[in-house]
Amino acid sequence: MVRAGLNAMSSLKVLSSGRGPVLVLLHGWGMNSAVWENVLESLEQFFTVIRIDLPGHGVNAGYLPGEDLTQWLDALAEAVPENTGLLGWSLGGMLALALAHRYPQKVRRLLMLCSSPKFVQSDDWVYATGRAVFDDFEMRLQTDALQALKHFLALQAAGSGGPGAIVRQLRHALESGGQPSLAGMEQGLGFLKTLDLRSALDGFCGPLMMVLGEHDPLVPAGIAGLLLERKPALPVKLISGCGHVPFISEPGLCADIIIDWFAD
Repeated sequence: MVRAGLNAMSSLKVLSSGRGPVLVLLHGWGMNSAVWENVLESLEQFFTVIRIDLPGHGVNAGYLPGEDLTQWLDALAEAVPENTGLLGWSLGGMLALALAHRYPQKVRRLLMLCSSPKFVQSDDWVYATGRAVFDDFEMRLQTDALQALKHFLALQAAGSGGPGAIVRQLRHALESGGQPSLAGMEQGLGFLKTLDLRSALDGFCGPLMMVLGEHDPLVPAGIAGLLLERKPALPVKLISGCGHVPFISEPGLCADIIIDWFAD
């Protein structure tokens, strides 16, 4: 069952493991930090891995700092150490970019995994998701939030080999790490639908890499060209044969990419 949203005064709870330089992981919409299970052991050998469940998600399902993006960023900033490596997947990648823009002293290196500064298509940003997809999810949330979440799991698994196994692992992550609140899902979906962080991307001067899935239905691989038009020196890595969750479908390769980038 999707949890009812609660406004709480407590700060975000975090999970920490491993040792070495700090690496903070931010998951995507509707999920929680259990999605990192397939790569966690590899990352722990090199980093102190801090996993943060987003507001309204996972162990933080009962905590929402407010409806405004700056309130989410301020809450995340309290949990992120200074001068850290920051990895964000999907919505987590968008929030990581926004956090780096608002709190540049927090972020030593940034990796956006299957993410984008703008998730919705427009005339000048064609490699993105059609607005109708987000409108459909918004409608589904109002009628049956649990079914909306299940539908999203199937979409995330599309484009990868063995999508059924990926969906099962995503469901397991929800069961073990905790389901989101309806309010958290609504606010997160609102960010995906409305945010345009291209100016934040342009203005970020620190080391940044984008990692994309070749068959990702949510962040099409063609976005690489649009990104390079804006930042010609931007490292863009394409993982062949996978969709939106390469850390599940290609965990060894994905872990190697993450370790190489943040250990540089």
